[in-house]
Amino acid sequence: MNFIKRKILPHISNFLNYKEAIVIYGARQVGKTTIMKLLIKELKSTNKIPEESVFYFDLEDLEILEVCNQGVDHLIRYINARTSYNSNSSPASSNSQGKIYLFIDEIQYLNNASSFIKLMVDNHSNRFKLIVSGSSVLDIKSKIKQSLVGRIVTFEVLGLDFEEFLWFKKKKYNLDKVADTDKKTQKELKQLFEEFIIFGAYPRVALISNLNNKRYYLKELIQTYIKKDIRDIGKIRNIMKFNNFLRILADQAGNLLNIDELASSIGIARETVYDYFILLEGTYIARRLTPFFKNLRSELTKMPKIYFEDTGILNYLKYNEIVEKVSGELFEN
Repeated sequence: MNFIKRKILPHISNFLNYKEAIVIYGARQVGKTTIMKLLIKELKSTNKIPEESVFYFDLEDLEILEVCNQGVDHLIRYINARTSYNSNSSPASSNSQGKIYLFIDEIQYLNNASSFIKLMVDNHSNRFKLIVSGSSVLDIKSKIKQSLVGRIVTFEVLGLDFEEFLWFKKKKYNLDKVADTDKKTQKELKQLFEEFIIFGAYPRVALISNLNNKRYYLKELIQTYIKKDIRDIGKIRNIMKFNNFLRILADQAGNLLNIDELASSIGIARETVYDYFILLEGTYIARRLTPFFKNLRSELTKMPKIYFEDTGILNYLKYNEIVEKVSGELFEN
């Protein structure tokens, strides 16, 4: 399978030879698993790392999750039964044979991810290089504690930027030169940029060429990720009011955010609105942008603006459908 590279990839690759664990985190479906598989491909093809020295575990596989939950020593025995590569390495060895690269996807499912990473880095970094990914900032922060400072390097994966979007569309443009280009090129780029704004920056959405299929995929993503997974993460009890909160918030995108007015409109407590915001920011749905003032007190007390991380999600939540028109709010977002 051919994967399309992301700009963040070389930054992560730079740390493959360091002892620290690599932690890749971001929203669901932004390409974390693809980035891990690109790293595996790079190790095998460019770095000439043998097949038996690379392991990829997806913790959505319950059997693999059970193996990892039984602890570091149990996992190492599991790996030893499947490879002879560097099997005689000990903490005091010179490790002349090279490391085993261990990729663990969806680390937030692990019972004690923080302890697991700490033990791997402190006791087994001579033999293993650990690369993990996670989908939710809230889950990652709750599972990976401050005890890992100095033991991990973190990389946040976001949606595509416009240049990456063009790569996914297999379009080649020199964006540094488009200001002086011909009208035909400008028209093509305008159409592509409108598609980028209307349907958003999720890699899978960009790869789908049929517009109806784009709509369907984006709708399914919202139904499963926002209206199920995120509600489960936040343990939302009043689902109707949470959904109303999302709709009203989408309608206010790009505008000043009045917490009291929002709470009153939905009929929930002010503290609940704050909890919802922490949930949405921690799961890469929306973000508050505070105004800039030279006076710090003013900056902290003045009303922020609200923006969504993905314009496709904003478009759907605002209209309950994908509207193929670039509004001022959508463009500003």
